[in-house]
Amino acid sequence: MTPTKTVSLNPRPLKERMKVPRQHMPEQAAQLRSTNFTEVNLGYSTELAQPEAKRCLECAKPACTDRCPVGVKVREFVQLIVAGDFLGAAAKIREDNLLPAVTGRVCPQEDHCEGGCLMGKKVKSPGIGRDHRGA
Repeated sequence: MTPTKTVSLNPRPLKERMKVPRQHMPEQAAQLRSTNFTEVNLGYSTELAQPEAKRCLECAKPACTDRCPVGVKVREFVQLIVAGDFLGAAAKIREDNLLPAVTGRVCPQEDHCEGGCLMGKKVKSPGIGRDHRGA
């Protein structure tokens, strides 16, 4: 049985992906957050999540998944975000992680999935955890 090659849903050429800077996650203004106990980081909107997901190199052997303590299939999750299937992306994460909104906030992604990303050797890796927290 021959392995099937995954078809990329990402329209951005591989060489262009490393040129796109990491998307900044919006935050509450300091003056506002000093008056409440609401979370400081606001998370990615659709307009920020998709460009961030399009930075993924879609490695044949994704180290991000290997380094994930719960084994989230990061490549497949990211491809669903690229396609705009956010419910599908959330379902993909939940196959391996029952609390993605929590782990997207407390897991040290810079040491795990993002730390294993090949892109991180040259530029900042995609914000996997930032996309993860919306699931």
